[in-house]
Amino acid sequence: MSSNEYNASQMTSMLSQLDLLVTSRYHSAVLSLRALVPQIAVGHDPRLTSFYQDLHLFPDYFLHHDDPNLWEDLNQKIGLLLDNTDLQKDTLEEGLTQQVNLSQKNRIILGEFLKENGTMPGED
Repeated sequence: MSSNEYNASQMTSMLSQLDLLVTSRYHSAVLSLRALVPQIAVGHDPRLTSFYQDLHLFPDYFLHHDDPNLWEDLNQKIGLLLDNTDLQKDTLEEGLTQQVNLSQKNRIILGEFLKENGTMPGED
């Protein structure tokens, strides 16, 4: 799947239908979270590393892209998650709640910043 061919809504819909996501991309991990799609990261991006740490999937489901045993470890993790489809469910639910709560604070933080350093939106 490529973002050149699909918009974010279409990508989210497709990602939400997966049985398992294996990704090296931050946005695919985020967009599949609401559907609680089990996932494994092959990481080289600090954003993905931080996201997996926040979700408490690091280090168990985060594989470094330059790991010498990458393929063996990846195959083992894929088999584990496909055989145990609910293995990450509680962790993903908790992570989703945490991410939603954090994102809702963005508006408050931005408002406080603008109040202290400039005007609020809509004020002249």
